[in-house]
Amino acid sequence: MPLFHTLKGCIEKNNFQWTNEAEKALQRIKEALHKLPTLATPIPGETLQVYLSTSGEAISSVLAVEKEGEQRPIYFVSGALQGPELNYPTLEKLVLALIYAARRLRRYFQALADFLLEIPNGGNLAKEKVWVVEEAPTGDGSWTLYMDGASSRKGSGAGLILTSPEGEEVTYDLRFDFHTSNNKAEYEALLAGLRLAKQMGAKAVTTLTDSRLAANQVNGSFEVRDQRMGRYVKMVKQLVGSFGQFTIKQIPKSENKRADALSKLVSTCFDHLSKKVLVEVLRERSIDEE
Repeated sequence: MPLFHTLKGCIEKNNFQWTNEAEKALQRIKEALHKLPTLATPIPGETLQVYLSTSGEAISSVLAVEKEGEQRPIYFVSGALQGPELNYPTLEKLVLALIYAARRLRRYFQALADFLLEIPNGGNLAKEKVWVVEEAPTGDGSWTLYMDGASSRKGSGAGLILTSPEGEEVTYDLRFDFHTSNNKAEYEALLAGLRLAKQMGAKAVTTLTDSRLAANQVNGSFEVRDQRMGRYVKMVKQLVGSFGQFTIKQIPKSENKRADALSKLVSTCFDHLSKKVLVEVLRERSIDEE
């Protein structure tokens, strides 16, 4: 807090004043940095412990687990109190710290779960399945669809790159006017890409995505437990019937950089997109449309 107070309102350099309290705080931070503990990885079934701490102007919490006879931190959060929060009794500040920690931990574990879903087991990518609805006409090559969905605090969107058998490329961006998770954004991207391929008259489509979840759920390797995700899978399979042949493959993120960049761009910097990219705003979820 002494550092915050020193920097607050210091717009011009000549207003900067380094105080004794700030110097003491800086030295304490340097000492703490020399003794930083190594974060541990949580294992399913372990008992976790939450430590809460509060001071006059800040709250903090640490999630820890006991390993080899010593406690190791898994995750930690801290926050500065503002306004009426500064006058809360100690008990209410501890409750606030617990609520703050619970919200942040929920995001942490969701991000961890999404990350693990995208890591191939043992280096093996998602199981590939070729859907042959009917034999494609002789000489009619396959269209290639690279797709990626992204969700952030600033918005959500999807990036698509559709390439014809002759090598002609269509770059397409979708902006979502609704909040969605990364996994559901992947499905919105997949549905949009299949609709685009259908409009272009494609008879065979090879879809490439870095989403392990989407590739395995569509191929039937993963069980679909969430009702909304199940509706997405059902819509994908209905669209697949529009093509003579359909394949969906999981690829590493390093091979999907262009679609990933497009999805990140439309989800964070929507107002600065290049005029060379086709952009559409999706007003509602595909599974909510009539």
